[in-house]
This record gives sequence, C-alpha cells and structure tokens, in this order.
Amino acid sequence: MKTTTHQSMRRQRNCVPRATSLPLDHTPQAPHRARRHTSTTLRGWGLSRAVVDDAVLIVSELVTNAYLHARTETVGLELLLDAGQLVISVHDGSPAPVDVTTPCHTPGCDHGRGLGIIRTLAHAVGCSPTATGKTVWALMAV
Repeated sequence: MKTTTHQSMRRQRNCVPRATSLPLDHTPQAPHRARRHTSTTLRGWGLSRAVVDDAVLIVSELVTNAYLHARTETVGLELLLDAGQLVISVHDGSPAPVDVTTPCHTPGCDHGRGLGIIRTLAHAVGCSPTATGKTVWALMAV
C-alpha cells in the first residue's frame, strides 16, 4: 500500500499547471485590485509567503506602469504556475515597447525604478508585442 504524506500531496498539487486572468479597467484602483487578486490566488495555490510577497510587488509595478503609461481602456493580468515557475503577464493595448533592461540613472528621477525592482525579484523579464498591443512579463522560480 502506498501512503502519501501531506508534503508529497502538496508537491503533486503544485505540479498541476494553474492559470488565472483578471481584466482591469483603466482606473486608479487597478493596481490595488491586481495586488489583491494575486495575493489571494497565489496563497490559494499554496505558494510561500515570500513568493507571494515578491509576486505582488511585481504585479503592482507592472500594472501601475500599464496604468500610467499605456493609457488603454483595459489592462489584463495573467498568472500561470507551471513546472515550478510563475509567469506574471500584464497586457495592454499600447504598441509602444517597454525597455526592460535600462533603469533610470538620472539623479532626482521620479520614475524608472520599478523595472529594476522587478529584475531583482524575477529571473527573467521581457516585453513581447501582441496583435493588440504588448505584454510585459516576469518569470519567477517558486
């Protein structure tokens, strides 16, 4: 007879690909809704508090950037957990690419630090064009 421990059940459960998406209207509440959705979802998937906290910060930065700079009617947040990796994607309708490699180095600059934070927390960050705009994404090991 094979016995299964709680930890092995948890590992098995986390191996199943999981995904969620959240459409967000272009309102000042969008980053808050995205943070709350991310926290609730990732805790429900059994991820550690440290991973959840880092993911919430990444989501906050990406959604805020889309809100401030893309200025499209809606933004889409997607979370995908598969094979020990969490993919965080934010879609917007702006075709303007985002340079995820260049931080702001200007003294007194009020903006530009968020992508540096994301690069520190994620092991990969990128921007991909889509048929309707672009997707900015971050990949985290979990």
